[in-house]
Amino acid sequence: MKIMVPCLITVYDRIDHLKNCINSLLLNSGAKYTPLYVAVDYPYEFSNKAFQDYYDILSYLKLLKGFESVNVIKRNWNYGSYANIQFAIRKLFFRYDKVIFTEDDNVFSPYFLEYMNDSLYAYSDEENVFSVCGYYYPVKILNPNKSDVVLRKAYSAWGVGFWREKYKSVDFNCKDFYDLFVDPSKLLKLNRAFGDHVFINMIKSRIYGTVYSDSAINYHQFKHSMYSLFPKYTLVLNKGNDGSGENCILNHDVQLQKLDLMTDKLDVKFYSCENIYDINMRRLYFEKSITKKMLYYLYYILSRKFV
Repeated sequence: MKIMVPCLITVYDRIDHLKNCINSLLLNSGAKYTPLYVAVDYPYEFSNKAFQDYYDILSYLKLLKGFESVNVIKRNWNYGSYANIQFAIRKLFFRYDKVIFTEDDNVFSPYFLEYMNDSLYAYSDEENVFSVCGYYYPVKILNPNKSDVVLRKAYSAWGVGFWREKYKSVDFNCKDFYDLFVDPSKLLKLNRAFGDHVFINMIKSRIYGTVYSDSAINYHQFKHSMYSLFPKYTLVLNKGNDGSGENCILNHDVQLQKLDLMTDKLDVKFYSCENIYDINMRRLYFEKSITKKMLYYLYYILSRKFV
């Protein structure tokens, strides 16, 4: 029997979301063999409610059973979402070569852990596959084939599996960003492959001095011609689109999406190049106006002088 890949959850103050997330994982047959890690960030606000939420989460995790082990990564000061995630993932990579990651606002199909483990082992030597994603956007598969998976130039952090060396190769600060898109044809290729939100988010990261990790990963995939593996059926629902999430706004389409009902495990075998599509799922949801895209590109060109 192969060793089950550890699962990492990051959480700040949403104990109800966390319980729903963990309860859905416990319905997976592989949960009892899976090491669970939960990185709990320290309160940002010094209020009674913030500390009550923090200690309620710690108390809940202390009594949690059903996994091979429950390991709590407790922060002693506020890291913020990005740093809490990055430090936790890198901590696990000191011990493991594969990690399953999710934030607290996702719920999962009973087949999620099996799909993630099968895929992370099956594609570990595929250099052009960056990650294994459990979520699938409500977009019709145009060329169905007998496999239950597709390779897409896309990425979703809503339940995702990483390999250590591939993840560590990502430059989340995208230091060469100002050199790559002077030629607008390269920007056009990026937009066609991943959607124009990637470039815009990277400009925003310069303006606000923050990191858009999903877009940084898309940028890394674009530079290195890498794909993510997706199931043809969504095995994850994101509940952070109820307005409670830090980065997710209220989105009724996502909120109303249902887990695909399945009666058997997924076939993750790669049958042929028919699995590979350049069709971008995310652009259906993140397409920006022409005016907005032109303004951001103008900012990009002008700001290069100050880099």
